[in-house]
Amino acid sequence: VTRSNERFILDQTLDELAEEVSSEDFFRINRKFLVGIESIEKVEPYFNNRLLVHTSPDAGEEVVVSRQRTRDFKRWMDS
Repeated sequence: VTRSNERFILDQTLDELAEEVSSEDFFRINRKFLVGIESIEKVEPYFNNRLLVHTSPDAGEEVVVSRQRTRDFKRWMDS
């Protein structure tokens, strides 16, 4: 989903897509989501040491940073 709320179906895996985009602008937060820094509206604590990410446009479901990626996500957000 783009910032203008366009939706695209891709033939690539998220791992392949993550390798093609800038790691400064995009972060793989879990098995399902690759999130762009400009689409993050708010981040809040979630249970089990995870983080809940609010995006714009809205993803239509909860976007949660996995426990394994939380520390790296925080570093990425701070840089």
